[in-house]
Amino acid sequence: MTATRLPWPPWMRCYAHNWPSGWRGMFTTALLSLSSAAHAQVNVEPLRQQVTDAGFGARISASATSYAGNTQGVIFGTSALGGLHIERQTSYVVLSGDYARLNGVVSVAKWFAHARHNYDLFGWLLWEAYGQVESDRFRRVTLRELVGTGPRFVLHRDDTLELFYGASYMYEHTKLDTIDRSAAGEGNAHRFSNYLALTLRAHERIALSSVT
Repeated sequence: MTATRLPWPPWMRCYAHNWPSGWRGMFTTALLSLSSAAHAQVNVEPLRQQVTDAGFGARISASATSYAGNTQGVIFGTSALGGLHIERQTSYVVLSGDYARLNGVVSVAKWFAHARHNYDLFGWLLWEAYGQVESDRFRRVTLRELVGTGPRFVLHRDDTLELFYGASYMYEHTKLDTIDRSAAGEGNAHRFSNYLALTLRAHERIALSSVT
């Protein structure tokens, strides 16, 4: 699952504007630290319809903030999502990175890359395979690599609502920044991953999407 960057709501912008610069910086850094991808549940559904109809789609976002005063530093963030559809095959690539340095201390330094491929077998059944690599200094993850494959079922699909269920076997390798080789989360793991993907088109320009 990847984090989508949205503007702060008016009530939060109001309070954030009145916070001291140091608190704004620490609050933003905390949000970046917590917005990590959860294994292989990456949401590419918002782009799926565009890729299916046009054959290609892409979305890119970037942000940069600098602080001066009691708290000095910079915060960078960027993400990109692209997809390609040819006949019965659809591929997606997701990239993201975040970096924060405040008062000379690097508190956020992470990057993430995910690739996913779907093959349409029968219209109601697709087969998908994916791979993912990531690194996150805040969580002491030097490198996490995983690959997985499994079926994706079309539970419902029309112009307004799409509902999919996916299940897959996943192999994961994690290397942590620690000298303790028996640390929890270090090493190899065999996992079962499943998800429910929902896309609701409330308007021709509005689509709500969720992956659980």
